[in-house]
Amino acid sequence: ALPICDVVAQRTQRFVVVLEGVRNSANQQMIFRTCEALGIQEVWLVRPPAGSKYRAVTVRSRHASRGAERFLSFRRLESAAAVAELCKDEGRELWVSYCPPSGSSDTAPAAAAPAAVALAEGSVATPLPRLALVLGTEGEGVSPEMLRLAERAVFLPMYGFVQSLNVAVACGMLLQRLFDLCPSARGDIEESVQAELRARAIASKPRLAAAEDGPSDAEVDEEPVL
Repeated sequence: ALPICDVVAQRTQRFVVVLEGVRNSANQQMIFRTCEALGIQEVWLVRPPAGSKYRAVTVRSRHASRGAERFLSFRRLESAAAVAELCKDEGRELWVSYCPPSGSSDTAPAAAAPAAVALAEGSVATPLPRLALVLGTEGEGVSPEMLRLAERAVFLPMYGFVQSLNVAVACGMLLQRLFDLCPSARGDIEESVQAELRARAIASKPRLAAAEDGPSDAEVDEEPVL
């Protein structure tokens, strides 16, 4: 495991992950674990529509996050408009993950929304800006309102017979592409957040204060955060 100082030094606030109504708790937990492992510090949570319910947690998925949420910074927002406003306040571009329909050459999700482009070198300008990347629900994807507010829609090119990915898998692949396109994003984090993260790591495992070992994979009981 990496020492605390090395883990903290490679975190980033350049990229933020936004979960818009992701209701499946196992997917939610796996996304937290992926964000933490790849060095994403902030996750924004947008509530599901009124009346929506989470799928029950199964025995196999109960510990999917491995306690990763202890080391993430969460913000809870009520709507797509609130996400867009926060992006504006923080100087971020609002990006959404949108997969064009299979077999369609039309990559525009809606008349008022940006055309979708592959998240790959040559398709997006580099260096990448500060951005918030929105992932939508497992079935419907991002909401029409979020699409209308987005400045860019991106997708992962797929070449198999099954033209879809689990949202947690897609999250990991999208984030890795962002870091591949913009390695300088690592370490783009406020000093005050670094200090807070360091304190959280030490509090979760007091021995880290002396040994400077990385946080363990101790299993904890997770419930949906939204």
